[in-house]
Amino acid sequence: MIVPYAEAVPAAVAAKQAMIDRLSDEVAYLRDRNNTEITYLQERLQHRDAELGQRGRELAAERERADVIQQLALQRIEALTATVAEQREEAPEAAPEPPWRDLVGERDEDLSSVRRRLGGT
Repeated sequence: MIVPYAEAVPAAVAAKQAMIDRLSDEVAYLRDRNNTEITYLQERLQHRDAELGQRGRELAAERERADVIQQLALQRIEALTATVAEQREEAPEAAPEPPWRDLVGERDEDLSSVRRRLGGT
């Protein structure tokens, strides 16, 4: 069966138009989906940037606290070393002789002479 030309052209045009409409709908769907994903990713990126900024501020505050603690420790060390140096300046050059030194005398003495001084035999 042969279809007359007048009937075949409108049917081909209608099929072609249906395909164009279907493809246009698919393109619109994909564009909408891509826009939704792009929006989601942009919001997620902004959230991550905010978190990163907050973490950076927290780390900066922690570094500042550590610097203050270190400065205080260094000041204490300087104060302690100054105190030790002052005590050394105030201390006598030689330690006083122990009181038993008079009884023992020189190192070369033997034990018997020490006993005699103490009142022993």
